[in-house]
Amino acid sequence: QTAKSHHPRLKSRRGVVEGRARGGVPLPPPGMARNNVSVAQRVAQEKFARTMAHLSRNPELRKVPKVAGAEYRCTTLAELEVLLEYVRQHCHTWKRFNRDGSVAFEGIPFEEVNLYDVNKNLLTPLGEAMGVCFAELFMDGEPRKPHVFVSHAWGHSLKETVEALRKHAD
Repeated sequence: QTAKSHHPRLKSRRGVVEGRARGGVPLPPPGMARNNVSVAQRVAQEKFARTMAHLSRNPELRKVPKVAGAEYRCTTLAELEVLLEYVRQHCHTWKRFNRDGSVAFEGIPFEEVNLYDVNKNLLTPLGEAMGVCFAELFMDGEPRKPHVFVSHAWGHSLKETVEALRKHAD
């Protein structure tokens, strides 16, 4: 059963598993105002802040539990909201890279940040430093079964992608 998305590049498919994923954080309630912070977002923000602070204070103590099986490493909308806020606060210091790896320019406008930028400036360095993927920062070593699979274009704006996911969740 395919669900329609409000975004032309996003397609999703309902997963087989019903209910809340083990270790997962529930989505914010439908119609939640943008400025309200859901419990799930607060929990995700706190976990991400603790992880980033721990890494900056103790780079040699990179103890984030791994989750076996990539199919069980999924991200929630609340966690993507935390990522989006982190990007909003830091993208002015990031570099946009050319295909050959050279720096095209520094200071990426928030509206233009795409997943290539997030991957190069945050996720790859974080993964190399801690040996985990972004989702594992929130998972406490507990696998999650996804409810929805989302395929997206990496070159598309992260902000617009998250907005489309919000609309789909509503």
